Amino acid sequence: MKLPVIVERNAWNLPQERYNCAWVREQDVGLVLRNFRGIDAAVKELLEPATYARMRANAAAQSNRAVFEIPDMLQRILSQPAG
Repeated sequence: MKLPVIVERNAWNLPQERYNCAWVREQDVGLVLRNFRGIDAAVKELLEPATYARMRANAAAQSNRAVFEIPDMLQRILSQPAG
């Protein structure tokens, strides 16, 4: 859909997921919140026409192929002999 995102980053995030929030900021494809109590203000900010247009264009420029690559990776892993 190539849409901007709103994500949460705090102590509850698993360590391996924290970089995702940094990536969202670096790529300017969405907003990162400390918690979702501020979601109403975040949605208002995201829907500002200039902000939405910029972030949507940045999201659309991403080439995320993971959804197509992961099934093949899983198939290779599951095809390996157990042990």
